[in-house]
Amino acid sequence: MRVVSTDGSGYVLAFREIDQTQVAVVGGKGANLGELSKIDGIRVPPGFCITTDAFRRIMVEAPSIDHLLEQLSGLEPDDHDAIRALSAEVRRVVEDIAIPDDLATAITHALAQCGEQVAYAVRSSATAEDLPTASFAGQQDTYLNISGPAAILTHVRRCWASLFTERAVTYRLHNSVDHRKVHMAVVIQQMVFPHASGILFTADPVTGNRKVVSVDASLQPSAWGSDVSLHVEGFRPGTLCTVWLRRSDGAKVPAGSFRYVWGGESDEAQLSSGLDPPDVKAIGLKAGSRTFTAPVNSSAQGSGPTAS
Repeated sequence: MRVVSTDGSGYVLAFREIDQTQVAVVGGKGANLGELSKIDGIRVPPGFCITTDAFRRIMVEAPSIDHLLEQLSGLEPDDHDAIRALSAEVRRVVEDIAIPDDLATAITHALAQCGEQVAYAVRSSATAEDLPTASFAGQQDTYLNISGPAAILTHVRRCWASLFTERAVTYRLHNSVDHRKVHMAVVIQQMVFPHASGILFTADPVTGNRKVVSVDASLQPSAWGSDVSLHVEGFRPGTLCTVWLRRSDGAKVPAGSFRYVWGGESDEAQLSSGLDPPDVKAIGLKAGSRTFTAPVNSSAQGSGPTAS
């Protein structure tokens, strides 16, 4: 794995230089990636963070934004037409700003160390993400499979601008968050192509119940030929979860198991069956007394899992 070394400009930080105290510098996502990169056995795809210093530098390049943000701050959260028009104007101004040469050089220098022609995710990382009283997850933009320095720089600007999407502006107004006090960092991270991926919520994302774990995972089209989601919810920490795959002849093939332990680490999940993707027709998971299954075939696209 290549390790990025920074140039001291303050505009770019390698993951290994970041920890959870630097949310104001690299945003919530960047800070968490920095912490993960320090854990032995956790393979964080290589990349780096473009800091909020870069964002503030860009905002200074467009004095008209101050007036637009002042207007946005004076709107009511339900004034959708005005929010839509003003936020679109802010995004247009930000996307049109030329990145100064020294800032562009700092970004492309870090990119060259990771590999310029590799596909990257250009990920928003705002300083207001995952607050104790509010969650901004999904309200700013991330772009996948971006290759080449010019395309990366273009999508960095789009990430900066996405701090002012209509939904993000409205959410800040609802929660009395000052638009001028929220800043955007950008994570540049190499793409990986997994057989499966997902999210484990350590609290119910709907009710906020912290005694319930929710897992939302999917088999990836590149590996399995269709995008199949397996949504699992309602089981408690400490529950043993077993995973299996169903072959085309109907037989179940064990794929592994794991146990989530509240307040500690999960057991390592070794999910492997030796089956080739074309041989798999369904995936299933048993959590306690509940069973969740989802088909894996071309007709499964758009269909949801079943639970019993």
